[in-house]
Parts: sequence; C-alpha cells; structure tokens
Amino acid sequence: MNLIIEKHKKLVQLMEEINSCTGNFNGMTFFKTPSLAVSFNSYEVCFKEYVFYLYSLFIELPGVNLKFVEGKIHAQQVPVDKKTLNITKTVNFLRTINGHHTAEDKPLDKEKRNYCIDWYREVCGKDSPSIEPEFRTCTVELLNDTLAYLQAILDCVNDFVHNEFMDIIKEEWDRQANRNFTKYQWELELIEVLDRYDMNHYDSLEIVEKQLTKWSDRLKLLRDGFDFKAEARKIIEDYIAKDELWPASGDDLIAMGVEKGPNLKIAIAKAKALYYANPCPRREFLERLAKEFS
Repeated sequence: MNLIIEKHKKLVQLMEEINSCTGNFNGMTFFKTPSLAVSFNSYEVCFKEYVFYLYSLFIELPGVNLKFVEGKIHAQQVPVDKKTLNITKTVNFLRTINGHHTAEDKPLDKEKRNYCIDWYREVCGKDSPSIEPEFRTCTVELLNDTLAYLQAILDCVNDFVHNEFMDIIKEEWDRQANRNFTKYQWELELIEVLDRYDMNHYDSLEIVEKQLTKWSDRLKLLRDGFDFKAEARKIIEDYIAKDELWPASGDDLIAMGVEKGPNLKIAIAKAKALYYANPCPRREFLERLAKEFS
C-alpha cells in the first residue's frame, strides 16, 4: 500500500502545480479538490474509491479546462501516448460499470462494459478483479496513467507561457470556459427541471449524454455574460415542451396492435398527450397505454 500512497501524494502535487501554473497564466483554477476521500486499507476498496475520486476530478469538477488543454497537447507537441489520453474515458466507463445498473440491450452500456473488460484483461488478465493482488494491480495502473496524464497537462500549460500566440490562447480558453459546461452541471439543472414537472423517474445522466451536444450548441448563440443556470433550464424546458421526453415508443404501440402508417403517428401524438397530462414511470405508463389502445 505504501507505493499507492506515494503515487497519491504525487497526484496531489501535480494538481497543485497545474493550478499554480494555470493561475499564473490566466487566473483560473484548473482543478478543484474532490470531496471524496480515498482509504488505504483494502486494495479492493481503494480501487473502487479511486474510480469515484478520479471521476469527480476529471469529469464533474474541471469544466472545460481538461477538454481545452487536451485539445492543445498535440499542437504543443507534448509527448503522450493514446493510452494515457484515454484515462478520462477509462475512469468514466469504470465508474458507470461499477456504480450504476447497466442494461444488456443498450448499445452504450454494452460498449462501456466491453471496454472495461478489455481494460481489466490487459491489466490483471481477467474480465474483472476478484482478489486483493488484482485490485492492487488495477489501482497502480490507474494511478500510473493518471500521473502521466497530469504531467502532460502540466507540460502543455507550461508551454503556453512561451508560446508566441499566448494572448490568443488565453482569449480562446476564457471564451470556451464561459461557453462549455460539464455533463454534471447540465445534469444538476435537468434534475431540477424534471422535479418541477414531476418527471424525476428518468435517468438524468442518460438524457444529458444524448442531448449534450445539441444543448451546448444553443449556448454558443448567446451573448457573453449569460446566466448558465437560467439558460440551461430554458433549453431543458423547451426540450420537454416539444414532447421529446416520454417513456414509450412507436414499437410499444405496434405491439399493442396499432397499425403502422398514419394511424401510428396519430397514436403516438395521443400517447404523448396522455403521458404529459400525468407523467409516470414506464411500467405504469405502458399499463395505461394498454387500456387506452385495447
């Protein structure tokens, strides 16, 4: 465990150096320290806690900073391999598979599950770790890739200072920081809106993952200085108002005997109106539909 503790100290040190360098460059704080703690008793617990710790560090907290700097790494000719650059994807997928229920029939869940299996096989030789030495190996591998990634970020930000287009980079970074928001930030606003509409039976993260690009593109049309929370809720409310969110599909109606063609279009409109009049979870809604179209 001493090796993991030393690597954790190095991780914290790199975060502090990146924050210091970024603060000197453009006055921003690159990383916020995750509130989640990592314990160093059991290797299994340590690995699982690190996945959530790194998810908070890389996905929830940094805003546009990681995406912006990562996009500049190749331009700055910072030496880094593909495996290292994949650390945020690895952490994201491990967190989903370890911390959420996944469905066998959902392509995205299948992709994440297969990615994690491949990662585990490469690291510990099995589809998933099950004993302490395997969890130790996975934790060390996760930390090694994280440290290499953070070093690449630090090298890139340091290079900005000596770049002849330093002022342009500053302006571009600042503009992106005020135009791009994380899935986590969007999810918080979506949860609030769904609660208002009594529609909190949905998987908010799944909706955000599907709509993020469209919603973010709408923010790009706004003038500088807009209120993200207010504008995000308007966008989400518009999405709901267009009847784009309902827990069934045309396939469900066809299975209930609705004919394909114009009748199906009419039935979908009727079903959506039925749902929006009284939102409810999918199972309950399908029971209501069965009565309506029987």
